Amino acid sequence: MKKVGKHVILWVALFLVAAVLEYVVYLHYDSLSEHPIILNRYLAVKPVYNTDGSWLHGRWGIGYNGLLLCLENIAALLVAAYLFRMIASYNAFFGLSAGWVYVIDLEIAVPLFRLADRLFHPYTLDYLRVRGYGTFDFPDLCLGTGLAGVLLWLIPALCKYYRYKKEKTVGMGFVEKLKWEFRMSGRILYVPFVKRSGWEERFEKWRAEGK
Repeated sequence: MKKVGKHVILWVALFLVAAVLEYVVYLHYDSLSEHPIILNRYLAVKPVYNTDGSWLHGRWGIGYNGLLLCLENIAALLVAAYLFRMIASYNAFFGLSAGWVYVIDLEIAVPLFRLADRLFHPYTLDYLRVRGYGTFDFPDLCLGTGLAGVLLWLIPALCKYYRYKKEKTVGMGFVEKLKWEFRMSGRILYVPFVKRSGWEERFEKWRAEGK
């Protein structure tokens, strides 16, 4: 419970930072629009109302659709929750740092904020202009940082996996190795649905195979 509490605190902190930044920019919208804060040659604080509801909706020409945006955020929240459990179980089995799951907290906080924001605003207030790319807000930065964190996690995660695979498939033919790969992949993808208390029992069975 203590570990879960730390994640909840981080979700709340990120949610509050996003809300405060949006409110401050909203209060000073006119002055910041006329006199943007130039951070460097690539970044500036220049607010704009994204009436499409999201950057992707604007890019794809979908336009504002409140129901669709809510469904997208709910789907994103479910995917993030699954990734949280999958990475946690993967780390536990392969002995990676449990701290890696904190990158998923960024992915969880964003749809939570977006869903709450939809209750009050039919738009997104973007304020960080990136030259050549567009204007974003704090949740967008969290989303990008979280995705970058997942990509970094993949480096040690894949190294551990292929080392384990090499050990367990010694002497196997191509077809046997392929079967092992499918079986192991299925286990990794399914174990997030198992109660955490049952993970170690499953892990011991996996480790015992091939001995």
